[in-house]
Amino acid sequence: MSNEKAHLAKAEKNEQFFEDVLELHSDWAVVGLFYSAVHYVEAYLSKRLNVHSDNHEDRKSHINSIPDLKGIYKIYSELQNISYGIRYTSFNPNRDKALEYKRELYDPIKDHMEKLLKK
Repeated sequence: MSNEKAHLAKAEKNEQFFEDVLELHSDWAVVGLFYSAVHYVEAYLSKRLNVHSDNHEDRKSHINSIPDLKGIYKIYSELQNISYGIRYTSFNPNRDKALEYKRELYDPIKDHMEKLLKK
């Protein structure tokens, strides 16, 4: 997947996944939010720089080195770490915690990326 529109479609699909599974699988709902954030970043990289991240570390390096993206580095990293914990440990946030992660981590990333993509 290498173009902005395809990444934005995937971001929207992953955000819808959050809504669809929140009540039954709040842990995996949060993972969906992280992957939505991934695709917002990839949409920006595709549109502005015509690049694609090879892996998560490559993407974090881009976020940390590109002035427009540095502002989301901390919350993106936190969301990534939470997603990792859900996937590979017994960490299982409840519905309220998932909604908190959406409000405090994902929504600011999405808002920031949408503003950048409109430029």
